[in-house]
Amino acid sequence: MPCSVSVPMLGFADGKSGVSGSVAPAGVRCVIEVLHAASGAPLSQVAAERSGAQAGSYRALLPEGDYLLVFRAPARPERRIGIHVRAGAWTGVPTLE
Repeated sequence: MPCSVSVPMLGFADGKSGVSGSVAPAGVRCVIEVLHAASGAPLSQVAAERSGAQAGSYRALLPEGDYLLVFRAPARPERRIGIHVRAGAWTGVPTLE
């Protein structure tokens, strides 16, 4: 499953928290940009899996904080979802259709 690795490599996350979810239909090309909620600064970008058992799923390692997820997929309107990640926990996002 694609997972951002730059954030923990830079020491901003311990690998124990982040966000995970899926897009439907499985296999759709979708990029998820992670922005810092307060500043709008881009922090990471991941893509949903396009094939296999994990098709449609995504994960991004993130430290505790508030974020804005921006979903972009061909022939679909851009979607934005605000989330809060707690330390040591994975925040689940409802399936985006």
